[in-house]
Amino acid sequence: MIRVAVFGASSLVGLTVIERLLKKPEYEIRPVIHSPGNAWGLIRQGLPLMQADMADPTQLAQAIDGYTHVINCALPQPTKLIRNLLDVCLHQKVDRVVNLSCVAVYGIEPGAECAHEDAPLKSPRTSYGTDKLKQDRILEKYVSKGLSCANLCPPAIIGCRSDYLTEIIQHLRNGTLALIDEGNRPINLVHVTNLAAAIELALCAQSVDGKRTFITDAEPTKWADLVRELMPLADGADPPRSIPEELARGLCAKRETSVSLKKIVQSIIANPEIKAQMKKNPGIRFIHRTLKSGQQLLPGRILDSLKGSGISMAKSNDNPWRTANTCFIEQQLQNVRHLTDKAEKQLNYQPETGFAEGMDLFRQWYRNYTGYGDEYWALHRELHRTMTSRNLVTH
Repeated sequence: MIRVAVFGASSLVGLTVIERLLKKPEYEIRPVIHSPGNAWGLIRQGLPLMQADMADPTQLAQAIDGYTHVINCALPQPTKLIRNLLDVCLHQKVDRVVNLSCVAVYGIEPGAECAHEDAPLKSPRTSYGTDKLKQDRILEKYVSKGLSCANLCPPAIIGCRSDYLTEIIQHLRNGTLALIDEGNRPINLVHVTNLAAAIELALCAQSVDGKRTFITDAEPTKWADLVRELMPLADGADPPRSIPEELARGLCAKRETSVSLKKIVQSIIANPEIKAQMKKNPGIRFIHRTLKSGQQLLPGRILDSLKGSGISMAKSNDNPWRTANTCFIEQQLQNVRHLTDKAEKQLNYQPETGFAEGMDLFRQWYRNYTGYGDEYWALHRELHRTMTSRNLVTH
């Protein structure tokens, strides 16, 4: 009997791998969650849930006690928390830890050499990538202490319940998705069922080294392919515009600079001490007004976020690319396909769900989940838009 404790059990990946392992009699599963807020899918499985705070080693020890394997699909944790988990795993001598990294650790433009895992790393430009990189480095230290670890490295995760796909659909409807080279650049994807299959293989693989192992769908898929599959759900929107590469680079560079500028401007304008000094000092009052009026130089997405902070804004000049989503532009600038040679060799990994089949299943799920196309779709669309705008995390 392989007894598996799954951390991050209520996540898309956690729930999928649990559903997979439950079908096989050789596994005993313990779902471990931080809070019950998103655990409805697990409750439906009739499984007893274990709640554990990773900041508390005692709770972690109780969650892992008697279990031979640990899967960590939780969101990136502060370094202290991942150390707590690995400390307990080492102390309790678990047979194998399977951890999830992310291709975001390779940065925005990783280069052709990043087709393979051992390529030199650039500094990630997202907090998510930075956190995952810290987690990877900690994991390698515990491997050197004798802990057996597999570190799987997926790209964007697709499939039923995929926030990544629902976010792209929303941008297609809003006209805020732009494609470089008319969408002919590669996109790295992994269907959640394929990732779950790789996790199962990693539980018992003979040879794992604790270093990143790419897990992708392996098919040569382009951005245009993904858009084509999602356009039937775009509510009659026009196809995405094509953006020149140089303009795409300029938008991303402007975003990187302005994110830091935004933080500086916000902290100055919102500082209560500065507001108090404004009443006494005309010079400070003048600087404050200048900062507020100068915000119009920031790009559209930064202006929008500042508007949400209650700061009055001056109207900016119209720019046809002002509303383009730079996160998805950055992903297209990566322009590299991550290969699964290592996963095929070490894990005997082969994708089970093809791209076309996976997208067909997603469209069926999306129509059932959102009511897309039915007589109440106008109401469902507004409700769904409100829900996703509150809950989605940009990738």
